[in-house]
Amino acid sequence: MIKQPLKKLPSFIMSNEPFNGSSVSAKLVDGAYSVYSYSTIMASFSNGVLIWFDDTTYSNTTAKLQHLIRAEYMNGIAKTHQVHIL
Repeated sequence: MIKQPLKKLPSFIMSNEPFNGSSVSAKLVDGAYSVYSYSTIMASFSNGVLIWFDDTTYSNTTAKLQHLIRAEYMNGIAKTHQVHIL
């Protein structure tokens, strides 16, 4: 795994490339690309499509990650019920 800043997360999700940041990491788990904040899974993607998202309130750092995921991947998804939101 390589270290990358949070702002590069969208390109890593599209390529399914594992990475490690100071508080965010991502790796392939059971065929899905899973994004973590510290040790808590925040989202899972399949072929670049968001399939699971944790909307629980956490720290400010985790909230930034959640906001990025919402902004990039949840535009209209909740209306079509294509993603499971915890």
